Amino acid sequence: MKILLTNTHMFQLGGSETYTYAIAKELYTCGHEVDLFTLAPGMVSDRIELEGLAKVVGGASLSFYDVGLINHNTCFEVVKSHCAVTILTIHGLFDKREIPAEGADAYIGISDEIRDVLMGKHRIKAKVILNGVDCERFGGGFLPIHAKPRVILSMCQGYNARRLVWDAAGLLGAEYLDVDGSQTEWAVQEKMKQADVVVGLGRSLYEAMACGRNVFVYDCRMYMRSCLGDGFVTPWNIRRIQETNFSGRRFRAQFTPTTLADHIQRYYDEAYGKINREYALKNLNIKNQVGKYMALAEKLLEKSTHVQT
Repeated sequence: MKILLTNTHMFQLGGSETYTYAIAKELYTCGHEVDLFTLAPGMVSDRIELEGLAKVVGGASLSFYDVGLINHNTCFEVVKSHCAVTILTIHGLFDKREIPAEGADAYIGISDEIRDVLMGKHRIKAKVILNGVDCERFGGGFLPIHAKPRVILSMCQGYNARRLVWDAAGLLGAEYLDVDGSQTEWAVQEKMKQADVVVGLGRSLYEAMACGRNVFVYDCRMYMRSCLGDGFVTPWNIRRIQETNFSGRRFRAQFTPTTLADHIQRYYDEAYGKINREYALKNLNIKNQVGKYMALAEKLLEKSTHVQT
């Protein structure tokens, strides 16, 4: 199948960018012919092209595609006429690029929360497909986690959040690791595989779960009024927290260094590493998620009357 992927910019390692890389890799592995359209190329699109996963194309060099797997309304308007069917994925609630464009053949929300907002606010019926994670890249070769939390990794983007996690690690007597807040550090899995607990939001925690780590939902982002979190993820609360994409919006808890350290100390369990890995393999594996997209695409193509002219 000839497939077009889109993402507005590909110059930093945000959630939709790393999603695009993962889905391009899996589509290539499955034998599909893949092109990538972006308005702002950069380190991620360069890597995709260098690895031979997809060809990066501009508006003037767009071909005609069986399926457009589209991120962002900015891309949809440019490429929609070049695709027999279009599937628009909505990744968030606050970025204007995530406002659903009219006219897609199908809509995907990456969480129950997004699906419900699409229906309630936009009267759009959407299917939920959770973020897909490369469970091989974020998988084999990781170190067993310790019986007690000895290494804390911050994946937080906000300076205040990173500082708070650093203070909490000190209270726990744990080593503190940090990932570059500018979102340009590629091999984040190597740090994840050293950590006992990973702190952050969204996709980064899905990847950490695939690495067999304990995870704690917390950060401060530009669209937040303050640093917020859902706290420690356990087998008993994971599905509720997942409904809002590990965003901090489920419980909206605020933490101090002391309360964050206490929370980690109270709920940390080395057994969660294996449990989280198994959960990721079952619910977040990019192989399964791409399979869901392609099954939907095949159904849409059967009904499509859009032919190349």
